Amino acid sequence: MNQRPSCGRSTALIARPPGGTALQRAWTLPLALAALAGILRWLTRARLFYNWDSVQYALGSRHFDLLLHQPHPPGSYDYVLLSRGLNFLTGDPHTSLLMMSAVSGGLAVIIAYLLAREWGGEGAGRWAALTVAVAPLFWFYGSVGLPYSVEGLLAPLVALYAWRLWRGSHTCADALGLAASCGLAGGFRPTALPFLFPIWALGIATLARRHPARAAASLGLLAALTVGWLIPCLASAGGLRSYLALNASMSHLLGDTAVWTHGWPALREAATTHLLTFQASVLPGVGLLLLGLLLRRLAASSASPKPFRTPALTHHLSASDRAHASSAGPATSSQPLFPRAAILFVALWMLPAFLFYLLAHFNSPGYSLTYMTGLVALLAVGQARIFGEMRRAATVFAQAALVALLATAFWHGLPGIHPARWGQRTLAKTEIDHHDRYWFAFRDYLRARFPSREVLILVGPSSTDGLRVVQALLPERAARIYQCIGTDPSQLPPEIKRLPWLRFLSPEEVRASQVPVLGVARTQADRAYHATVLGLAPARLRWVELGGGFQAVVISPGRGAQRLPSAGNRTAPA
Repeated sequence: MNQRPSCGRSTALIARPPGGTALQRAWTLPLALAALAGILRWLTRARLFYNWDSVQYALGSRHFDLLLHQPHPPGSYDYVLLSRGLNFLTGDPHTSLLMMSAVSGGLAVIIAYLLAREWGGEGAGRWAALTVAVAPLFWFYGSVGLPYSVEGLLAPLVALYAWRLWRGSHTCADALGLAASCGLAGGFRPTALPFLFPIWALGIATLARRHPARAAASLGLLAALTVGWLIPCLASAGGLRSYLALNASMSHLLGDTAVWTHGWPALREAATTHLLTFQASVLPGVGLLLLGLLLRRLAASSASPKPFRTPALTHHLSASDRAHASSAGPATSSQPLFPRAAILFVALWMLPAFLFYLLAHFNSPGYSLTYMTGLVALLAVGQARIFGEMRRAATVFAQAALVALLATAFWHGLPGIHPARWGQRTLAKTEIDHHDRYWFAFRDYLRARFPSREVLILVGPSSTDGLRVVQALLPERAARIYQCIGTDPSQLPPEIKRLPWLRFLSPEEVRASQVPVLGVARTQADRAYHATVLGLAPARLRWVELGGGFQAVVISPGRGAQRLPSAGNRTAPA
């Protein structure tokens, strides 16, 4: 296992099925799962923009302008460009974003299959494909208009080519594939590049030692693709200095979440998010693996002291069952459950992003799609080896149980999450439906209760209930939508203050207002947020039911106060 194959030989640690017919049969399941995954993601798609970022990507597909955060820095130019192309087909930017997510989610199933097959044979590939097809983490982001699903496709594609180059396949296809996947990853999700750099460097360094010309060609293609998305971003920002300043202005996000700023509470919050991502992807499979290990130990202790798969334990199997067992690769008592090379590779792939998200910033579970496919593929190797030693019916039953468990978790949500904490971390169809129902109810209440010039709309600071979402939902009232940040706007970075669409309403202005203020209150936590940040007496707050268990906050006008300036003429305070 530790010997590196020579150039031109397969990089798989387990031999692939020979012959065209066998290869066609092997591809039937992953292709079917990929198609099914794409269809399911499309059927469960969000009806409204899911969050602030989604709106900005949609705006960018119509007019790319980083100064206006269309989209926000660093730009994701290729993502916006593809969305713009799809707009000609769909006629709607949000539908274009959803289409990219669904298709990427389907294709990610195939990449997971290929990666796991490299490490554990066809059996491992099938386990990985099943998991990625229905795991809540992958399914959720394939159903909303955000780029994480595309990242979940391109990041493991970079890993696949980097692995092949490291293990000795120095073909032009692998060399150029590494460059293309890495270049596209930068264009679709630039923030992923630093985390993918270690495995990219491992692959390109190995190639450079054996075939310098092919390494140069790979670097050339990567440079060309990088220039292709970087130049438009620089032009939109007004030059390199302005582009760097715009990116630096986003660093305030770290101050809100970093461990070195907030200590133990920040670490606990990030660790909780990590745990939720594992629950929504690999932990159910880990449970099945442990069950398989227990069954193997029981069988070995009761039938024979020899390894679980021995003639004494497999002589009674049918020919198809023996073929199924062999597809997982040879297993011996001295062979580790997981290939050592694959473990090292996944660690190099995962740790940079994992540690950054743990210690600095982990605002969305979707960030973990940078590396989660690697963990799924590695786990699939163990699953294939353990269940490959059993009857085929046992494997089919275990895979069906895994699919049922993961699909149920996506449909109904993970246990233990209180509705007040619902958001992206719920990773479930129930959250998507919850989000859509709330905003439809909020829109209908506002339009039915308040004429367009008789209310100010106050939104929260998070991406889920932020200003951009309400602007997209109620474009006719965009000039009367404000954000309450609970801090002095003069302390914000200059780049943020100059955004013409970002409007602030201070607690003092809320208290002095002579027109009603309608605040977002999707959960009990939002209601508490308004009361705390605005410092209003209970008499000033009125909770109204929107239907479906949702609320809004109506803040009564003040007495004897000056009317606020016209919202249409207001800009962010300088």
